[in-house]
Amino acid sequence: MRQIRDNCACPARVAFALRELQQHVRHPTTATILCAVALVLMIIDAFGLRDLMTLAPHLIYMLVMVWVTYAIGFLVAQTFGTWLSNTRLSGLVGWLVQGAVAGVFILAAVLGLNLLAFGSGPPNNMASFALSVIGATMVITVTLQHLHQLGSQPIQTPAILDRLPFAKRGSLLSLSAEDHYTSVRTDKGEELILMRFSDAMKEAAPIEGYQIHRSHWVARSGIKDVRRSKDRAIVTLTDGTEIPLSRRYVPKLQKAGLLPAPRA
Repeated sequence: MRQIRDNCACPARVAFALRELQQHVRHPTTATILCAVALVLMIIDAFGLRDLMTLAPHLIYMLVMVWVTYAIGFLVAQTFGTWLSNTRLSGLVGWLVQGAVAGVFILAAVLGLNLLAFGSGPPNNMASFALSVIGATMVITVTLQHLHQLGSQPIQTPAILDRLPFAKRGSLLSLSAEDHYTSVRTDKGEELILMRFSDAMKEAAPIEGYQIHRSHWVARSGIKDVRRSKDRAIVTLTDGTEIPLSRRYVPKLQKAGLLPAPRA
């Protein structure tokens, strides 16, 4: 049942990341913050463009720059960064590698945007410019990942975790019914407890999740990938566990944007 797969370049993983990005940037808070950042960068003339561009083109340039670089960073984190988290390159080293990869793509985007906006090629001090962009991206990546870790601790933990041994009380990934028992899976292991599946799902609150089968429930934060395989669908958790998705619950995950509708 459990299969660890390399999803770094997997088309399904990229498609999943693109859907997540689409939902993320559509959120009013995200859009407002990105536009505000672009406006502030324009006002302080962060790139020294005030003498080269009028007000409207300057603002458009900054909006495109902020949104494109943010999208690149998000996609790298959702694909390459997720893959890194399952290797030995986790923690600080993994964040630095992730930042370097994102920096290379962002550098290419900046050069391309400057070529379109000004018709100018790479700067004379290309090596210094590249190191500055990639270095800045690495610092930003490490900072954001650290802040995310600090803020990722739930204010209220699900009651079902209190039933587990201390060594296995981690982030809740899934619940699975096994006769009169329920298998509780976290990022620290799996434990079988004597409890009805329906009651276990109630005790998973306030963790957001979905029942994807009559015998399986998964936490949204624990979903790594959702894909179709022939005539069935599979949900892959962040620890590599694969769980079948019942046809009955497919519409629920489609509505949540986790599974695309089948092609006609």
